[in-house]
Amino acid sequence: MRAFIGHKGFVKSVAISPDKRLLASGATDGAIRIWRATDGTLVREHRGQWTWVTSVVFSPDGKLLIAGPNDCTLRYYRISDGALVRTVKLTSSNLGIGCEVLSLELSPDKKHLLATANTAVLIRLADGRILKRFGDDSKIHFVSRFSPDGRLVAIGGEGGMASLWRVSDGKRLHRFESDAEMLWSLAFSPDGKTLVAGVDTVLALWQIPPH
Repeated sequence: MRAFIGHKGFVKSVAISPDKRLLASGATDGAIRIWRATDGTLVREHRGQWTWVTSVVFSPDGKLLIAGPNDCTLRYYRISDGALVRTVKLTSSNLGIGCEVLSLELSPDKKHLLATANTAVLIRLADGRILKRFGDDSKIHFVSRFSPDGRLVAIGGEGGMASLWRVSDGKRLHRFESDAEMLWSLAFSPDGKTLVAGVDTVLALWQIPPH
């Protein structure tokens, strides 16, 4: 075991670079850190006006680190020199600090990002353009996930409910309900036929309807 020591808050997200040489972390101390994977040496640290960081992911080519702090933005940092090359504002509302990017995932084809910040936002990775939004603004959503083929998005959170959306036209296809208060995590089965959710203290398994 190797310990990467330096954060002074809970580590909320980690990511490994495509070449396995670097590890990135975001924590409740507000720091975005990049470490050398072989020996735990701190390569670079980023900080801003936000108070914590809940999502980090490397670009498919390993040249960028995309981080989601709790100010409803995504920050693109260039690995080679640490420069901030792009900021993507995920909402037009002036929510400011406290609007968390709770999950961040690359699409199966590695061309898009799916960010959850109250609702799920589909972003073109190359230029940061927001293409679609999924979800009901009246509910708080904690997590969203791509299906294995990238054609569907599942999103869930408050009320223990999950909803299924088609990426091509942004249409909601189905709603899955439970008796729980909160849905905390989501995953598709490898064949894309089942949606698994962590709802309160149990796991719920739902079959994906024909679409």
